[in-house]
Amino acid sequence: MTTPSAEMPFLEHLEELRHRLIWSAGTLLVCLLVALTLVMRPSVDVIGILAAPVLPFLPDQKLLSPIRSIPSRSASRWRSGSGSRRRFR
Repeated sequence: MTTPSAEMPFLEHLEELRHRLIWSAGTLLVCLLVALTLVMRPSVDVIGILAAPVLPFLPDQKLLSPIRSIPSRSASRWRSGSGSRRRFR
């Protein structure tokens, strides 16, 4: 690698960019494979490990997904038929 004060031609910049992109993609692939291996093992509870510091501060010490815990106003209006929907003819 050259010193920061030295100027590089355009093609050298492209070559360096290519090397950095290859290293980044390879690192991302390795991390993805490690993460998938850990998640697929039944003996490792990833959600439990991540939730452990938060659980004492939650009501009933339960983690709920936002979809189940917070009802959506627009979805309930749409299901019940109320709300301001326009009818197009």
